[in-house]
Amino acid sequence: MVTRFSLHPKVAVRAVAGEIFLVSDDRAFHHAHLPTAIDALSALREAPRTADELIELITTRYAVDDDTARQDISEFLQILQQRLIVVTTDTPN
Repeated sequence: MVTRFSLHPKVAVRAVAGEIFLVSDDRAFHHAHLPTAIDALSALREAPRTADELIELITTRYAVDDDTARQDISEFLQILQQRLIVVTTDTPN
């Protein structure tokens, strides 16, 4: 099984002037303005992604090594889950 992350179906998302604004199901307001966060959230808006796909996205676009990107994406996804912004789904390989 492969774990994929996607935006929670009840999250409202708007991209404005290069920034992303989100409202989660608990009506909390979130704002992303860092380029790496915007790229990861934009990818999740397009389709469910694995952590490895997000890591590859970040290491391809930015001067960051694989280990740092892996740690950062892991922490970012954990925070997004805690804030009800993303959900996980397990799919066959």
